Amino acid sequence: MRGQDALVDDFVSSTLDDGQNPDMLSSSKRANSQSMSPDELKSILIDSEHICKDRVENMVKAANSLTRNYELAAFLKDEGISDPIKRGVLRRKNSNGLTALFWAIRNRAHSSVIRRMVEIGGEALVLQQNPLGENSLHYAAYCGAELDVFKILLESGGRKALLVKDKITNTPLHYACGWCEDTDTIKYLIEEGGKEGLLLENEDKHVPLVKSSIMVGSLRDVCRAVGGDEYIQRAALYNPKDFSMLDLVKLNMISEAERRLKGDKEVLFQDDGTERRLNCLMAALWFYGNAAQSSRQELCNFIKHMARVGGRRLVTMKNSNDCNALHYAAFSDAPLEIIKVLFEAAGEDIIHEQNRWKNTPLHDACLRGAPEDVLTYLVKNQKGTKALLTLNKGGNTPLDILFQAEADYDSRIDAIQRAWYEKDKNFLLTLSDDLLTESLLWASRAVDATHVTSNKFIRTLLDHFFTGGRFGGVMMGDLYVQVIVVTVLSNLTSCNALYADVYTPGECENLKWGGIVLLICCLYLIA
Repeated sequence: MRGQDALVDDFVSSTLDDGQNPDMLSSSKRANSQSMSPDELKSILIDSEHICKDRVENMVKAANSLTRNYELAAFLKDEGISDPIKRGVLRRKNSNGLTALFWAIRNRAHSSVIRRMVEIGGEALVLQQNPLGENSLHYAAYCGAELDVFKILLESGGRKALLVKDKITNTPLHYACGWCEDTDTIKYLIEEGGKEGLLLENEDKHVPLVKSSIMVGSLRDVCRAVGGDEYIQRAALYNPKDFSMLDLVKLNMISEAERRLKGDKEVLFQDDGTERRLNCLMAALWFYGNAAQSSRQELCNFIKHMARVGGRRLVTMKNSNDCNALHYAAFSDAPLEIIKVLFEAAGEDIIHEQNRWKNTPLHDACLRGAPEDVLTYLVKNQKGTKALLTLNKGGNTPLDILFQAEADYDSRIDAIQRAWYEKDKNFLLTLSDDLLTESLLWASRAVDATHVTSNKFIRTLLDHFFTGGRFGGVMMGDLYVQVIVVTVLSNLTSCNALYADVYTPGECENLKWGGIVLLICCLYLIA
């Protein structure tokens, strides 16, 4: 067994911030721990470790939540949680390989929340990369984040954060030049990255290319001042006609991409040539989910145009993870108008396609908390109820995902249930016991009881669930009353013999029939 001092040191250091001197702690904690026996202290440490692990797991779920920014802010302000624990939570990735900082940027969290996250997480948090090799600056660039967010990230991550290339060798500046509409942001990134950042090439030998629509005035002057004539000449050499269709989508050159599509629709079916096998429709859908609102409408129209031109062949193409265009749309907050076009192009079978993780597009829509009208459309247009009952690798149906979510998805659960009832009024024949139980538990927790009771799906479950109980209760009550009737009648029929010297024969007869009427009334009330 380790010595008492070693255990005490572990106990004391368990709440220390990075770099904090143990000797500067108040002596009460050490004194209390010194008075314990080694076994007692070891037991406390083991129990604390289990509690801490469970608590951290819950914190990670809350911090990585997509919709509950208020909980994240409360977590960051909680003085009862030490910064080392907060730091560990913030640096943990979820199942998609993303930290809470990625979600905060994507969900347009207030800059004060992002600042506090960066203060706690430090440079390592800013530089952490997702499975695509993107750091938080890449995310901020094509999410159209505000200038303050970039300043916060660069203050911690430093200039080297701007020079990081993702898996397709684009830097944050490559994305900013294509997706940021704010020229002040682009100017700031160019100045911070310097000439090295401005001249970094991606795998296609392209330097960050500022779109001609915003490459005017002071922005052009900054590019010339930082990159010199070398950058101006290299940027001028790039003619949009030399870009691939996928490059045009990545650079948000939608007008040029539309002109390209008019000439040759086969460009739609070319993938990126990497192991990911990403085509331009998938790329456009991915960028749609991250793009600023100002860029979305033009991109939405182009996505619909590509789907109509490429048809079933394009929409059903799969990447290396077996995801098709509808998977991307469901996971990228695509509106109903895009979902409808993809469905019309590919047919109902596409809703049932499963990816590498055995998720259908309906699973992905539930994972991302897609709009209610999208969920309703997918449920109503599936083949039978197959998509609703499909299990992914985790053994979950789409509805299970919503039930298990940390976020408040009551309205989406309600929408799916109502659509399911309209699709198949005999859904009870295929509903699993687990789903039935979860649905009833959800209904019992609902805040708006009137809204839930108007849900025919839930009302059908209640009727089914409680009809058997009521029938059984009536049958048991009936049996019980019949036993009483037989017992009472047998006693009453011998009334003359038992009470001959108390009641007259007429009074015994009245008592008998009065008892029978009373028992009939009891039986009626029980039924």
